[in-house]
Amino acid sequence: LWDEARRSEDYSKRECLMFLGIEEKENENCTELIQNIIRSKLSIQNDMKFQRCHRIGVKNPTKPRPIIVKFAWFQDKIQVLKNAKLLKSSPIYIQECFSEATANRRRALLPLMRYIKRIVTKDCFLVADTLHVDKKRYTFEAALKLPYLQQAVNTTNNNVLAFTGRLNILSNFYPCQFNI
Repeated sequence: LWDEARRSEDYSKRECLMFLGIEEKENENCTELIQNIIRSKLSIQNDMKFQRCHRIGVKNPTKPRPIIVKFAWFQDKIQVLKNAKLLKSSPIYIQECFSEATANRRRALLPLMRYIKRIVTKDCFLVADTLHVDKKRYTFEAALKLPYLQQAVNTTNNNVLAFTGRLNILSNFYPCQFNI
């Protein structure tokens, strides 16, 4: 039931992107702001339609709130994601929207994906919380059992794979419950 709820939440967010690092101003029009970024910084000239576009979270004077955008057309979202690399020299960045559980699973898989890309094959990427390696798809649980993970842990030179932080499921700081 829990896994089904997570999948349902992820599915409802499939047309959404979050824009982070955009300066927040009083009485701003988020739709116009995002349209301008898409045209000027991402070099996409066609007018994209949004179902919703607004800031989320509690106002913070030190950090601008993210803007969540729900695109009317999935293809527009994909085009924006493909051009997001043009923002590298900018304080603005774009990320996909996932449930908190899926986001945590992605964070846990990121070091493994980077290791595989660096040591094994460049044909490695994440889709939601699944790892794709050489045209094979691994669920989160299966990816954690890949032999690459054991190779990474047993490596003695500079190719060490570290799992650190509260949000990484393989870290000793990851909060979880267990019974004794």
